[in-house]
Amino acid sequence: MAAPRKHHFIPAFYLAQWAALNGQLIEWSKPFESVKPIRRHPNATGFQEYLYTFHALLPELRQWFEQNFLKDTDDFASQALKEIIKGRFDALNIRQKSAWVRFMMSLDLRHPDVVSEIRELIEALWTKHDRFTKDAYENSRSPVDPQTFSDYLDELSPDGQTRAQVDLLVRFMDNPTIGRRIICMPWAVLDVSTSAERLLTSDWPINLALGGIPASVTLPISPTALFMACDDESIFEAISRSDQTEIVRTMNEYVVSHARRYVFSSDETQESLIKSQMSSSMVEPPFLPSVYAGVHR
Repeated sequence: MAAPRKHHFIPAFYLAQWAALNGQLIEWSKPFESVKPIRRHPNATGFQEYLYTFHALLPELRQWFEQNFLKDTDDFASQALKEIIKGRFDALNIRQKSAWVRFMMSLDLRHPDVVSEIRELIEALWTKHDRFTKDAYENSRSPVDPQTFSDYLDELSPDGQTRAQVDLLVRFMDNPTIGRRIICMPWAVLDVSTSAERLLTSDWPINLALGGIPASVTLPISPTALFMACDDESIFEAISRSDQTEIVRTMNEYVVSHARRYVFSSDETQESLIKSQMSSSMVEPPFLPSVYAGVHR
């Protein structure tokens, strides 16, 4: 079987929730100055060719991240979404629940802009031989490790740098500490079908506010459903009593303003919001400030 060419940073199973009866959704993009809508199948958008291909690896490993790690995540997250959208959290097994959390954690990290940064950071770290790097290595090496940092790099396999890029992606997307925290939070799905407007999504759709009090996660999962996880379960009841149209507007403003390349909708009723707000609050790099600071100190 040929290796896949289209690597989705916004998986088709997720975008399919916005597809109309003809199987298409509306992709809004801003390739130049103006925002343009176009109807597409969920599988025909939200991808970049060979995004997760690592050419320095052996041929059978070059697409391991796409064909194994992300495929496994998306397959089980897709199963989970079918139950989550119905509010049937008790129907999820641990593999599905873990995959759903991993999928949510990956949504920003698998974006082409972030993947590019990770590749560049590892390359910079690989060639960084300053006193801090050397001291850090010498203080942490075991007795069987090479004597110096330069010797350590010399002994690594030629694909060591690329393996480190893949490893860093996996570590961030499958962070056990963050993953357990989200799994242990109370979960809820807010039905906003009575709202005068419909939820939108984008290529930067998740609000992962783990530093907040209370910590929370919010993600649109269909035009009429909002996934929520929160340390404080009473928040769900308070939100459910709020005006649904205002909830949808607040979430849509976040999703649209943080979009980097695409906004997705089921219709064109919110054209004005999308055209006026798209990418207006886009997160600026570095996306991984702690790693960036360590490399560029």
